[in-house]
Amino acid sequence: MRVQGDLAVRVVSGSGLAVAMMEPLPAGGSPWVPVPRQVTKVVVADLSGAGDMMRFRLRGNFEPEAFSTDLGYLFMIQYLPATAPVGYRVMSLDLDSGKVHPLYGPFKGIQTAEKMTGTRLQQVRSSAGDELFTLYSNQPPEYAHGYRAVD
Repeated sequence: MRVQGDLAVRVVSGSGLAVAMMEPLPAGGSPWVPVPRQVTKVVVADLSGAGDMMRFRLRGNFEPEAFSTDLGYLFMIQYLPATAPVGYRVMSLDLDSGKVHPLYGPFKGIQTAEKMTGTRLQQVRSSAGDELFTLYSNQPPEYAHGYRAVD
């Protein structure tokens, strides 16, 4: 599939049928460290060829995290405040409507008021492929510098 623009892959669905792309990170940038921005542009492509490519322009600072198993939602981290991030919350982008919603957690309810701090270090899917586990550190990003990813 050909996609217009200078884009970098941020997340691929577990099935490999969908991909979320954004502008490439700045030189020396890391996907684990938020880039200050007021607007986030995300392109989602259906690699099966059955659906159209979708372009989203979201107010705020978002980073794609994972697709839902039914490919109806893109889970994202929203960094707060957008231009000088010190915290985040988990949100979902409804790929049909283009609307962003707070994520309901099993024990926390809506996380709209709660801001969490941390740096994403590692991700792994469950053996069934229906859950994504993410390890965060409350240490500054420099704390993890030099450590290699765990297999």
